[in-house]
Amino acid sequence: MVLLLVLGQYAVRPLLPDRPQVGFLLVAVLFVAVRVRPGVAALVGFLFGVTADATAATPFGATALLWLLEAFVAASMRALLFSEQVLLPGLVAFGASWLGDLVAALGRPEGTAALAPGDLLLWAPLTALATGLLAVAVHLVARDAGRTRPY
Repeated sequence: MVLLLVLGQYAVRPLLPDRPQVGFLLVAVLFVAVRVRPGVAALVGFLFGVTADATAATPFGATALLWLLEAFVAASMRALLFSEQVLLPGLVAFGASWLGDLVAALGRPEGTAALAPGDLLLWAPLTALATGLLAVAVHLVARDAGRTRPY
């Protein structure tokens, strides 16, 4: 599943419209984070964040630090995120994506003054919504794939 999400980031995402952008790598980080211990999740979040920083226009290290923290928190809240609630992984991905957009906006040299009001109020939530919907779809596929079906 993680390999498919990484492939989606670099093969499918460039084919999609510029806005809203789906965070395939963020969903991959959260997918791994709820399945491993918090320390390993933080390391995975950091490594994926460095990869995302290397290919993005954000300040280097901002995404790595943010995803490190988000993965650690997601791994710590494993019981809550791994429950039968279908929308909860989507809400976590929504919040993580929106927080990432806010950190990216604040990390720019110009700060938030250079941003149009629509960037944080329209496009950031739409990007977060697209990422959240992807997280719900991944959660449903992974949950159904893990079930054994009697024949």
